[in-house]
Amino acid sequence: MVEQFPFNKWVISGEVLPMISLARQLKPGMKVVCSVRTPLPVLIRLKQDLLLSPRETQQRVMQILGEHFDLLLIHTDPRFMPLEEEYPWIPEIQIPAESTGFICQPTQEPVPNGDGAFTPPAAQRTGTLVSGGGAGGEQLRHCSIEAWRLLSQTNEAGSGRLTLVLPSNPDDREIQELQQAAGDLPVDIRRFSPEFHGWMQQAELSISHAGYNTCSDLLQTRTRAVLVPYSLTGDQPERARHFAERGLAAVIAPGDLTGPAVASAVRRARSLPEPRHNFDLNGVERSCELIEQLLANSVPAWKT
Repeated sequence: MVEQFPFNKWVISGEVLPMISLARQLKPGMKVVCSVRTPLPVLIRLKQDLLLSPRETQQRVMQILGEHFDLLLIHTDPRFMPLEEEYPWIPEIQIPAESTGFICQPTQEPVPNGDGAFTPPAAQRTGTLVSGGGAGGEQLRHCSIEAWRLLSQTNEAGSGRLTLVLPSNPDDREIQELQQAAGDLPVDIRRFSPEFHGWMQQAELSISHAGYNTCSDLLQTRTRAVLVPYSLTGDQPERARHFAERGLAAVIAPGDLTGPAVASAVRRARSLPEPRHNFDLNGVERSCELIEQLLANSVPAWKT
């Protein structure tokens, strides 16, 4: 299974394509699967200064998929964001292409309604969870503290504590700076851990970037959300826009991130109706089914 390539990540083409060829020489029955998430930036840069045109990109992607891959898995619910809406040529791909639903973390609780979602009663939710990796994560955490101070001054901070989730190996400098900035505010600082999904299940509100995994968690736990898409990725602004259009999050544009902006977005998120949707969240199970069908040579052709 190859993630994203050949739609993007062409920097690895010189490794992936020879590996596929060698694998098929050694085992002619080998199956190769392309796995993608939406939104899907389609970008082919052959050299530092050579970027293919949209038409050339389409032709190259379709050629590579047809020659080297057996199945395309699209990890989304097409009702949320159909890939062919962004790229009308997707149905022309000459291999089976299937939407799997969103890939979500397994939950320890019973799953109601059979849709993969778990929603604790609103009365049991408490506190706000702030998470974000990369260079933008540090700014997001500091702005969230500033926002909490502003909201506390007007008795709008809500119940529970503000929990800041840092990377697994955080910088001691940032921890000290966050502790100083928080002062006497009810703030907890935690390292990221496998328990993150459980923290989100219990949170009243989430403040985060708009990465695929975090947004899948939001859909599964139906947690109120403030999204600040990371500006250096091609998928996050578009994903955040779709969340906002469906009333599932309040969104702050990447260049507008400040403490007051976070405070305002928190107010907007709390004013929205409780998150409700019926998107397919069973992407893990469906992906396994499709791969098993592929191995049994029974994957259906693209459905139009």
